[in-house]
Amino acid sequence: MSYLKDLFRFEFESDSSSSYLVLRNLEEDKLQKLQIEMIEQNPHVNIVPLSLRVKNNEYMIFYNITSKITLSKLLKRKNLKKDEFLDLLISICKTILDCKNYYAHDKNFAIDEDMIYVNPANLDASLIYIPVNFQVSFKDVFVQFVKKLIDDLVRIDECEDLGFLQRIRIQLREDIFSIKEFINFLTGFRYKTESKFDSNRSISEEFAPENDTKNKIVQQKCTLIKERDNSQEIKLPKAAAGDQKAAINIPPSAGTNKLKDQKPNNTFIPVGVNSSSSRDTALIYPKKSIYAAIGLQALVIIIIAISIIGVLKSKGQDFSIILGVAIVLAAVDFLIMRNLFDKNKMIPANITESRSFYISSKDNQNETRTKEDGKGHKEKHTGNKEIYTGLGEIECDAVGRMLANDLGTEILYDNCKDDTVILKESQNHPYLIGKNDGKNMKIIINKDSFLIGRLKSEVDCEINNTSISKIHTEIIKRDGHFFIKDLNSSNGTYVNSERIKSNFEIEIKNHDIIGIANLEFEFLVFRS
Repeated sequence: MSYLKDLFRFEFESDSSSSYLVLRNLEEDKLQKLQIEMIEQNPHVNIVPLSLRVKNNEYMIFYNITSKITLSKLLKRKNLKKDEFLDLLISICKTILDCKNYYAHDKNFAIDEDMIYVNPANLDASLIYIPVNFQVSFKDVFVQFVKKLIDDLVRIDECEDLGFLQRIRIQLREDIFSIKEFINFLTGFRYKTESKFDSNRSISEEFAPENDTKNKIVQQKCTLIKERDNSQEIKLPKAAAGDQKAAINIPPSAGTNKLKDQKPNNTFIPVGVNSSSSRDTALIYPKKSIYAAIGLQALVIIIIAISIIGVLKSKGQDFSIILGVAIVLAAVDFLIMRNLFDKNKMIPANITESRSFYISSKDNQNETRTKEDGKGHKEKHTGNKEIYTGLGEIECDAVGRMLANDLGTEILYDNCKDDTVILKESQNHPYLIGKNDGKNMKIIINKDSFLIGRLKSEVDCEINNTSISKIHTEIIKRDGHFFIKDLNSSNGTYVNSERIKSNFEIEIKNHDIIGIANLEFEFLVFRS
């Protein structure tokens, strides 16, 4: 917004279901009403929808940016592949060229990383069109924008050949630049076959020989990683005489964090146990299931005994009644036992060695617990939750995961996915605690910029709830204080039951109630 902030006044507003970027204080004689009418009546998928409104003789243009984030925010958190970056540039260029169909001008597009909005699900870019007469050099603005993307903003995956960025820079020479030629270059470059691309690689070597050498080294490294990841068979060394089994430790690579053969059921890896030893750990059923089964069988016996006594005391002594009762009890007993001894409920044997295994808190009942570590520090937690005690403490978080705390170490387990991630040592992070679909949730805020939403690939905490936007809200830590910001969500973000404006940071404090769409959380900060 560097060159636009001196020309226009932008603000953010929200209503019950939408978020808007508002262009205010416009002069009526400078408005291009024909362009506004064309865009309103003929929506373009890559132009942000706009509407002209008049209030108290003030002309305003509202841009609907619901469920979109700025390009700058996307690029701060996401590495792009070469094809994704080229598709992004091609989409922007095509939108600008299409403007003639709307009687529009290329210079009226807001070419700025803070004014281009992106759908985080598919990386489709949408441009802001300003239907107002103002003077600016489109070529200068666009060339500087692309150069800034290449030099400062875009991070390309290290496995990609970065020589193509130098080729793009060559096309940006202001004395020869043309938007039509530029898009033709990008389109041809994007859809070339790999063999043709290799044959022209000498161009990038000519302008960036040092970078190309580094790229070749990175490519060789990535090739070795892919070969290791795609190998179907790993031969283990034969055990030497007198040894029980030969052990092999294979360190995980960056691209092999998914266990393809692992089923999405409860698989828990304790602290200090590697993946090979965890497979040898015996799995048993929880004591809670065993005690419930014993009580059930005792109840069945009592009911049958009472039935027999009743039949013997009756005059007719109809033993078919006993048979009917036995059949019904057997069916009910079978169903309950099958549920109690489901394989998905099995746990490692070493977890049950503790004095108590499972404590379930009742709904709408606040619990206060105090945990004292080796240094004598105490930590208090208040709220409704389910707690496992044993190897450590396991709590449900926002995506159906379980967190285990033992001597300052957290183990993250995703109950719905096939990834198991071991986190670094706990640093007493603040957290949100609440419920989703009747299940207890605990969201640990372990980053200075923490995103919450429904789109797993782009957020730090995924909440599987259709009322939550793809990237819904952001919690920010700055100078020891915490702030929350709504990111153009459909259903809004609330602090103590009051909806906050999109893109405005609101400070939150200990025990504040945070509303994310239809979910409520309590914000808790650990104080040593």
